[in-house]
Order: sequence, then structure tokens, then C-alpha cells
Amino acid sequence: MGLEMIIENQAMVTDAVLEAVNRTEDPRLREILLAMVRHLHGFVRDVGLTEREFQEAVRIVAALGQKTTASHNEVVLMAGSLGVLFAGLPAQQRQPGPERNPGEPFGTLLA
Repeated sequence: MGLEMIIENQAMVTDAVLEAVNRTEDPRLREILLAMVRHLHGFVRDVGLTEREFQEAVRIVAALGQKTTASHNEVVLMAGSLGVLFAGLPAQQRQPGPERNPGEPFGTLLA
């Protein structure tokens, strides 16, 4: 495809991003990023994400960052609440930290 590619449809957006990410030097990081892009783009298409919904999601992510401190990582807590650690990371590989309960309420971030 190359840099001169003209994007004509949603699938071409994914292809263009995958092409760029595929240049990542570290093989494991490249594998993770390629899968993340494919899944994230697929999710956006599957749910028919609107611009308003996208902006609300960005607001939540920004709020997580603003509430994060050197000793309290709100992003990790939200990932735990979403069950991300429990979904794929074996217990023996999880880093010790605050208790995380899948599905735990997010407090005011989602209000």
C-alpha cells in the first residue's frame, strides 16, 4: 500500500494502521499491537460507535489519567474492574497490588 495510499473505506483504515504498526521492531510488541488494532477496529465497527460515544469514552480515559498518581493507578484499577487481568493473565503472572474485583463499580467516572 505505501504512504501514498488513498483511504476509501473503513477496511482500508485498518489496513493502513496495520501496515504502519507492522514496522514495529520488537516482535512481541508488534504481535500485541497488531492484535489490538484488529480487535479495536472490529469493536468500533461491531457496536457502530458514534462520534458522541467516542468522545464520552475519551472523557473517561482522560478522567482516569487525571486521577492517577504515583501510588494509585486508576487505569489499572479500571482494567481490573473490567476483568482484563482475570481474562487472560494467569494468576502466577499478576503483579501484587490492590484487590481487584471484576465488575466492581467505577464510581463517578461513568456518571
